[in-house]
Amino acid sequence: AAMAEGVLRQAGERLGRSGVEIDALVQRVVVENWFSTLEDLAKISLPEWNAMGIPLRFQQEVRTILGLGLGETSSMALGNLGTEKTKSKGSSSSSSGGGLLCGVEALRRLP
Repeated sequence: AAMAEGVLRQAGERLGRSGVEIDALVQRVVVENWFSTLEDLAKISLPEWNAMGIPLRFQQEVRTILGLGLGETSSMALGNLGTEKTKSKGSSSSSSGGGLLCGVEALRRLP
């Protein structure tokens, strides 16, 4: 759950939201709805985000962090993730594979 929570907290901080607001969003997504991994977050559809009552701007920021463009489906990014996972860990972060891996690599470098 830590990885999903980290993305949600990062999105909230980027948007200048308070800790209380971010905690409430984490509660709804991770605790109440069990979306605990980055893959879980990437698979959430726009109607599902809306059903959880998550603000649109927050949804957009989470998708940006995960490397999902507005027109890109989560399965496309997850496909990139699967491809990138097979590469050696020593590969450059400037890889053109982009997608979800960029967001994952950025999170791994967070303190």
